[in-house]
Amino acid sequence: MPQDPCSRAPAAVLLAACALAASPPLAAFGPAEVGLVQAPATGGTPRPTVGVGSGALGRLPFHLSLTHSCPAGSARAQLFVAIADSSLLLDAGAAGEPRPVTVEVPLRQLQWLAQPAAACRTVGAQRAPDDVGTDGLRYFRLHAGTTGFATVACSDAEGRQATATTSVPLDVWLSCPAGPAP
Repeated sequence: MPQDPCSRAPAAVLLAACALAASPPLAAFGPAEVGLVQAPATGGTPRPTVGVGSGALGRLPFHLSLTHSCPAGSARAQLFVAIADSSLLLDAGAAGEPRPVTVEVPLRQLQWLAQPAAACRTVGAQRAPDDVGTDGLRYFRLHAGTTGFATVACSDAEGRQATATTSVPLDVWLSCPAGPAP
């Protein structure tokens, strides 16, 4: 007669395994989805810009648009958004509709941008500016200057959860004084 493998296991393992074996599996809970994009710079939405006068205590605002969806029957949904060490935790609200969110990141969290004057010299020596302001400031677009992360966590009344996470590169603009590189 074959011996039951549970009879040789330590008591804690035996109790946990037997409890799991006796528990009925939770019914499938559908997938969740989350989307994150950097909002385009428009008249009302400024681009995240760091300049020579920004200083290490400055903050860089990233304007984002979030979308999400949760499985049918979800009772609660939360969104988590992070850039560098800055994060937001939000109630997700209505699914499917783009949600504008702004994350302000202290410049000290983006060390590669902490010395804009040095960056202006380096970038200005390598290429022409992407834009020149009416005041003569030269703007250089730094593609993928940092990364944004978003997660949606959906749960139902039975305690089942579905999550989804995404990440996107975020552009930063470097503002340099007019004329030759400093």
